[in-house]
Amino acid sequence: EWLVGEPDRKSSRTADTTSSDNENSFAKQGSNRLDRSAVSAIFIDPLERKPTMPKNKSHKGLAKRIKVTKNGKVRFGRPHSRHLKSNKSGTAIQSYRKRRHARSGDIRALSKLLFRPLLSVEKAKRREAAREVEVTAAT
Repeated sequence: EWLVGEPDRKSSRTADTTSSDNENSFAKQGSNRLDRSAVSAIFIDPLERKPTMPKNKSHKGLAKRIKVTKNGKVRFGRPHSRHLKSNKSGTAIQSYRKRRHARSGDIRALSKLLFRPLLSVEKAKRREAAREVEVTAAT
């Protein structure tokens, strides 16, 4: 018969132990569940004494490869521009020198990895056009 607090049968305990011994040994071993006090102790800010959520960490690999402009657009280098250029045309090589901006299809995934709102090129152009309309309407 299996008890809730009983340790593994493979342990070197004798068969004549009582259930209270089993419960005590299980408490000494520690259960796989954490106490509420232990969980709250992990996430307490020492200065404020309030429980805090764990911090979101941005994807460091992505953060090193892109630059977010002040308006929130994402800039990155073009792929295939590092080596094996001898079989590429001169105009292709020149186009690799220019930086690219992320399009609307990629923005959702990028913003999830960086934990911040980002703007696609298309959305930025729409915002700029709307601002120009507001400025012309105000004058």
